[in-house]
Amino acid sequence: MRMTAETPKHGGLTTKSLWTEDIFSVLVASFDISPLSVVELTVLAGANSQFHAMQWPRCSMLWRTGCMLKWKKNWETVSSKLEHLGERLRSPHVAARAAIVGCADRFRAWAEEDRCRAAWAVAAVLSSVKWVDLENRGYIVRLLASGLVATAPWGSMSTASAVLEMVSRERGYSDEVDGLLREVGVGDLLARLVQHPSTSVQRCALEAISHACDLGCDPLELSGTDAVPAVISIAQSGCYDNKLAALEAIHWLAESSADRLKAAIPVLVQLLGHTSDDLKEAAASALWALMMSRQETYPIEACEHGCVPKLIDLLRRDKCQRQTILFCLERVTMPPAIRHMALQAGVLPLLFRSLQDERDKILQECILGMLLSYSSHVSQALVQQDAAERKSNIRQLVAISRAGSSENCTCARQLLEHITQDSSLTQ
Repeated sequence: MRMTAETPKHGGLTTKSLWTEDIFSVLVASFDISPLSVVELTVLAGANSQFHAMQWPRCSMLWRTGCMLKWKKNWETVSSKLEHLGERLRSPHVAARAAIVGCADRFRAWAEEDRCRAAWAVAAVLSSVKWVDLENRGYIVRLLASGLVATAPWGSMSTASAVLEMVSRERGYSDEVDGLLREVGVGDLLARLVQHPSTSVQRCALEAISHACDLGCDPLELSGTDAVPAVISIAQSGCYDNKLAALEAIHWLAESSADRLKAAIPVLVQLLGHTSDDLKEAAASALWALMMSRQETYPIEACEHGCVPKLIDLLRRDKCQRQTILFCLERVTMPPAIRHMALQAGVLPLLFRSLQDERDKILQECILGMLLSYSSHVSQALVQQDAAERKSNIRQLVAISRAGSSENCTCARQLLEHITQDSSLTQ
């Protein structure tokens, strides 16, 4: 008997045609935020003679990512709903109820199905509520989290989706929620989920890691788990979408787990040469976050793996966001030896070109600072330009120098002083 999740034609159902597959088809196609439990399904189908011959259908209702439910603001009802779902995450009563209708041999599969349904429902309900609005918030967080951390390989996607909703900042994720999730072991759960063979489960877990660490901290203590090496591995050899998600996770983990992310540096440098502009940009962002961490040797590590020519090539192509590339170059060229390497690779003309197009004062400061670090070479770089380009660059420096008394004005004036000292430019 074939099961289907397509929307049934309710008007076509009659007493004679109301077979078990029709019952399940109706239930599966329903968008009720709290899918019927296995116990309720058993009651509905128990009287049907064909039910006992059926294998239990894996028909958990997928929650559509990005959808939000519209609740009437009755938070007491929502709290009650979540509490009920938290109990269903355990589903110990399902086995006993299954035995009543003579299906004790299938009780485990039924319990798994019920827990999976409950996890999807938790994700759905949490998509439109905030923790602060709920009564007994601490109790509900602990109840749901403790149910989700129980080993459930059959329901990994629903578990990952529910955890993602729990750690979302949109839910009003707070220090209190942090502490409860950490105590229950959600960090270890995410470490398991990010190593799951399913790419969808991996991606959901990666997004949850990014959400949890997006304030530059590690509230779930992920740095002490296997999550970090798993994220690096996905960034290196995962599918395209998961690579992007892993790079974002590395970016947010950089501040709190930098000491465990050294192995990510060659991976990030390699991805700077990827054919995808989005991957290049994400890799540059993650690399910058690592180089700005407390690990002072990371910029040198990145250079040893060849990041300087790749960053300059990205700046030359101008297909990625200039901001991230410039910040990376600023950080990596602080040591004189590496600064000379960038000079040999042709960074100065690119810095002048970037300054021409840039109106953001923070990025202007970044570019001017790098130009000033090459003050003895600036004049020679201008001499090698054609007259129109050279004139335009000098005009830009003059305009910035007259814009006020900011740090940018001071840098521009200093550069102009070096330029005016070169006789070949003042003739």
